Amino acid sequence: MATNRTNIYSPAEFLERQSGDACLLPVTVIGVSKPGADKNYILFALDVARDVWINVPIALVENVEVLGDAKCGGDSYPHVRLRMKEPSSPEGQAFAAFFKGMETALFAVMRKVTPILQAAGEAGLRDACHDCIHACTLVAVPPDDPFAQITCMLNCSACP
Repeated sequence: MATNRTNIYSPAEFLERQSGDACLLPVTVIGVSKPGADKNYILFALDVARDVWINVPIALVENVEVLGDAKCGGDSYPHVRLRMKEPSSPEGQAFAAFFKGMETALFAVMRKVTPILQAAGEAGLRDACHDCIHACTLVAVPPDDPFAQITCMLNCSACP
């Protein structure tokens, strides 16, 4: 195990973690929270899906960092970062790895989309670009392709 709560490891610890197929980065999630149905759970909604509340057992959470307050619909909730405990089961490790992969993909898309939208805002959206972006917001998001709308926007050839 690491000697502290950071991502700093001795060389032996680092190699042990790599050979054990463990996730090298902790799973952290940012969103809004409220008390669960009982004291052993936190209700949590990701920033990207504030309408989907997840019942998180507190036994799986290493710590909670309060970032401030955030609006969710008409209500205000604590905006938090949950750092999850490292999973010990093979299933938990697999799900953590899947989550980190999805998170990496989302950040990669954000790095591509943000400059495009900033440039479009500075230049003023041309009608064709605006129409394409708007059409992409109407694309149904199937469960197997959560990035369908963003992929569509990246392919808007009329945009800068």
